[in-house]
Amino acid sequence: MTKNKTFQFLLWGLVVVVFIIDIISIPRKTTLNQTRNELSRIEYKIQHVKSGNGSPVSTVASYDDEQDVAKSLHDAVAIGFGGIHSNSDWHKNRHQLNKVLSSKLADKLVKYGRDVNSGKFMFTKNKDVVISFGKANGQTVPVTILTTAQDKDQKEVKALIKVKYDLEGHRVIDSDFQPLSNDPMAVQQKEN
Repeated sequence: MTKNKTFQFLLWGLVVVVFIIDIISIPRKTTLNQTRNELSRIEYKIQHVKSGNGSPVSTVASYDDEQDVAKSLHDAVAIGFGGIHSNSDWHKNRHQLNKVLSSKLADKLVKYGRDVNSGKFMFTKNKDVVISFGKANGQTVPVTILTTAQDKDQKEVKALIKVKYDLEGHRVIDSDFQPLSNDPMAVQQKEN
């Protein structure tokens, strides 16, 4: 009988150890969110390329037009999301940003880079702008932009911008700005 109780005791001990190891090995919520966001972006890019919407050539009337649009959007987004550091920067670049991005999108980008309480500009620089074109529909083309800025604490802040670009007027005619953040409070605070 003592062998049976010893065996039971060891078995229960093994169950407790396995349970503790299982609890410890559960990934943290932030790690899961980061992985989920990255996986979503990768799946989006794969679907975009499979559907032909991510093709780098022949989505716009000509390759030269596409390069001009890409440069124009890249420069404007890089300034609007991380390149504005003061009110004088904003006033100096406002006309160009409004011309390329539309006043609605330019205001959203700059507003997102400001501290809600103090009004100070939080981003120190724009680190990256990635542009993907969809299929042109007449004189408009859908464009997806993923941009990354760096704040004063050296943290990266990302945003996804979807625009409908007018090839004839060389400007954004419709846009959707989505901050990508692992901190939902930061996103909620920025939306207010």
